[in-house]
Amino acid sequence: DEYYLYNHLKFTISYREDPPQFDGVRITGFDVHPVSIEHKVETDTVTSATKISTCNADGALEVVNDPATYLSLRSSTSGEPHKVVYSYEVQWEKSDVEWTDRWDVYLVGSPDDDIHYFAIVNSLMIVLFLFGAVATIMIRTLRKDIAGYNEMQTIEEAQEETG
Repeated sequence: DEYYLYNHLKFTISYREDPPQFDGVRITGFDVHPVSIEHKVETDTVTSATKISTCNADGALEVVNDPATYLSLRSSTSGEPHKVVYSYEVQWEKSDVEWTDRWDVYLVGSPDDDIHYFAIVNSLMIVLFLFGAVATIMIRTLRKDIAGYNEMQTIEEAQEETG
């Protein structure tokens, strides 16, 4: 089995400038894409000033998920631990999406907004079945009670008539 580690995050932040309504910018979207990449580091110790040829060096290619550059987590035969460099990049994109419409991407076109007729019919059938069961039990109980009361009246009436 082969395992890979996502060690680079690509943040894309969408914003909108609308000077008549708001002084400044408003964030209207946010997206994150994880990438697995085996970084090429020039030194053993990594600091914020370390140049990483696969990421922030001049002429570095765009960081994308490519099977040739995945960071594999296969166990090394020498027993040394893996050195993992975590990185990220931020890209700002100007957007035409208005502040009031920023949630539409999540609300429009959701597959769950259709009416689930099967669930409604199933619920109605269960309710009708339970109603029928309770009604049957109630009718049987009431018939026995009424028959018992009617039987008592006839015995009392018979004793009164015979004396």
